[in-house]
Amino acid sequence: MPTVCETKAKEKTLDDFDRSYKSKKFSKAKLKIELIYNYCKHILNWSEQVKLANEYAILFKNLKKSEQCLEVLRPFKDLAEETEADIEESVQDEQKEFHKKWSKITRHNLKLCQDLK
Repeated sequence: MPTVCETKAKEKTLDDFDRSYKSKKFSKAKLKIELIYNYCKHILNWSEQVKLANEYAILFKNLKKSEQCLEVLRPFKDLAEETEADIEESVQDEQKEFHKKWSKITRHNLKLCQDLK
């Protein structure tokens, strides 16, 4: 496992990303999140992947990079298209709230990415 993917290193990198992002240092933030995205996304669980992709997408939105914004969310397009009724029917109880929350967030972020075009 790459060092950056180990728990403490990953948490530090994400904290650095968060600080840079909140300071509107988007280029620096991009360098931080790219490390996690490029080296760790394949070993993250699905929930972590959804969160990471949405954070990365919003960064691309702020950098006005529509195609990259859309591309990073593409694997979660089905999640964005799920309705609350779909989630109630098909998702296990312990995952329903997460699905509802991130379905809405992903749908919103996809729209923001599309609106950049």
